[in-house]
Amino acid sequence: KKLHQKFTEWGPATYIGYNSISFDEEFIRQSFYQNLLPPFITNTKGSNRADALTMVKAVRSICPSIMKYPTSDKGAPVLKLDQLAPINGFSHANAHDAIADVEATIFITKLIRDRAPDLFNKMILLGEKKYVQTITNRQMFVLVNYYRGSVSKKVVCPITTNPNNPSEVILFDLTFDPNKFKDQSVDDITKTFKKPKRPYQRIKVNQQPLLFTLDNLPDDFDLPSFDHSQYEEKCQLIETLEQLKQNSGEALKTRSPKSEGFIELEDRVYEGFPSNFDKDLMQSFHAADWKDKLDIATQFEDKRYLGLANRILYEHNPKLLPDRVREEGKAWVKRRHTSPSDLWRTVEQGIKELDQIDKSTDLGKAIVEFFMKY
Repeated sequence: KKLHQKFTEWGPATYIGYNSISFDEEFIRQSFYQNLLPPFITNTKGSNRADALTMVKAVRSICPSIMKYPTSDKGAPVLKLDQLAPINGFSHANAHDAIADVEATIFITKLIRDRAPDLFNKMILLGEKKYVQTITNRQMFVLVNYYRGSVSKKVVCPITTNPNNPSEVILFDLTFDPNKFKDQSVDDITKTFKKPKRPYQRIKVNQQPLLFTLDNLPDDFDLPSFDHSQYEEKCQLIETLEQLKQNSGEALKTRSPKSEGFIELEDRVYEGFPSNFDKDLMQSFHAADWKDKLDIATQFEDKRYLGLANRILYEHNPKLLPDRVREEGKAWVKRRHTSPSDLWRTVEQGIKELDQIDKSTDLGKAIVEFFMKY
């Protein structure tokens, strides 16, 4: 609650971390969601987010000379924060200490801002979903990919979006001939996704993809030459290929299937925003005395929030819950402790992991004793 309140006090802001969009942001959203707080505070109400690691990848791809890069044993550039920041002049003695990591992220971000201001400003814009969509709505544009030290720059055009997730877009690499792929089935497209040389590229417009319009490329942008009119013809053809669009959308769905069975409450965070009515109830729930929280919880329009409220009550004041709900809470905890799943660690799995810890050291012994007592 204190963290959410601080974010609220900051008002519209840009939230930047290092590998934060795919990692830290997910933890933040889950924490807020499970505690009945609006989870998308970092990219709504005028706020947006950006990822300093993505900025570094953009620098490495477009203007690599503005910073130094450590290298691996195989000579590949290393972009890990605890190695990248020191080689560029930051004292990172307390690597992976939370404050040191924040300071290192600020250092790298400012370095990019000062040495490549135009690219920095572009990267901030690319953190805004609506801006990215102004690019993906164009006939063709440039996609930059950076993967394990390898850079690719492709002129692409949009095919369609994921029917289950409109933020996910499938693109066509215009170096390929669409005539050779226009009759592909859903299964064919899904298999093509796995090939190293493939015509399809997938992006998420809300995860700061490296996209550039052809009429506004950065300085010294080394884009392979191409026949503009030929690429336009390919785009026009793709626009008419309704079956390819449909099958491409279905192929995206198979990569992120929407379960028709039981879905864990945690996994339902992206099922939609809370209504204004439910937002008001969330505030009332937190402000109310414990004895009044259950009555408020039963009024939620979205039953996800009733489930989360019941969890909060079960953890902090279970006697307030009806017998049936309290027994459901006990069964839920037991299932998480004893039922094997890829989604959580059971007690049995935890004990097996504790057996692997070196108990000859004081630290190892203390860790094992602590968890076995639990």
